[in-house]
Amino acid sequence: MPQYKYLPIKETVEEQYIHHTGSSVYEMLGQDVNFDKVLLIVEADDEDQANRIRMGVTDYRMWKLITD
Repeated sequence: MPQYKYLPIKETVEEQYIHHTGSSVYEMLGQDVNFDKVLLIVEADDEDQANRIRMGVTDYRMWKLITD
């Protein structure tokens, strides 16, 4: 089954964290939070299915596809 790999879009993660919590992600979790170390891997039949899977577990707007 194909794997779809996504990296977080740092600016979107920061904006959505503030939207949902009212606080900066760095204020809540510390300045050493490194989003460059996050990789989301979804196994799916195709990219549409991978997108639906992501929508069920996370805010899909926070991720950019790096491979297909």
